[in-house]
This record gives sequence, structure tokens and C-alpha cells, in this order.
Amino acid sequence: MIVVDLSADNGADAFASYQPMATAIVAVIREKGRCLPQDLFDRGFSTKETLERWRLANAMAELELQLLDETEVLS
Repeated sequence: MIVVDLSADNGADAFASYQPMATAIVAVIREKGRCLPQDLFDRGFSTKETLERWRLANAMAELELQLLDETEVLS
């Protein structure tokens, strides 16, 4: 089990290491309509890194896409 302390003093920095993967996930989803973990290997992410960061990075990407969709609807 991995425990992540999201209340750490470093605030937004707690998510900084996940942001590049989340950005890549968003790009893949926009290109292909979906993103699987193995789709990130071609984007320079290692198997180990993908296994460690996939869940949170994917959640961040989904949230970003939802916010983008809401913004487009309001425009």
C-alpha cells in the first residue's frame, strides 16, 4: 500500500510530479479518444513510472478534461 500525504507543506508541489503524465494522458485522449497506461511508453514514460503514477495522473487528466468540456459549453 502506498500512502500519499496530500496535506504536506509543499502544497501544489505534491502533484507536480504527476502533471507531465496527466498532460500526456490528455493529449493521447484527444488524439485517440482513450488512453491506456501502455500508450504512455511512446511518450517517454517508463513502465515503473507509469505503474507508480497512473492512477493519480489519470484522475488529474479526467478532471482537466471535464473542466475543459464545461468551459467549452459555457463559451
